Amino acid sequence: MRPMRTRILLERTGEFRAGFAATTHNPTVNAKWPFVVSAKTLSGKPLKASVHLQVFLNGKRVDIVGWRQFIGTYKSFKRWPASTRGQTYVFQALVIGTGANNRKAQLKLNYAVTPR
Repeated sequence: MRPMRTRILLERTGEFRAGFAATTHNPTVNAKWPFVVSAKTLSGKPLKASVHLQVFLNGKRVDIVGWRQFIGTYKSFKRWPASTRGQTYVFQALVIGTGANNRKAQLKLNYAVTPR
């Protein structure tokens, strides 16, 4: 089995670090498109966090993928319907966590996707 190639998006706030990784920016319609969301403290330890997953087209929300809680990493997949082929979407992972000084913070991880 081939290892998964990923495209990684990392962001950092004064409270914690979050990342998003997916296999491609051009997923095949009706096929599983795996992705991973991560949240860590500034020292690198897994962080208890929540993620709100949404899809936007031209700045307008067109799909709510889900709202999940996780510790450290969250792995899942999305199937893009055939009607999305050729359009450029923004897959957004809004990560909310409590980091340094017990302050709640959030990071928006935006990932451009054009299903083929």
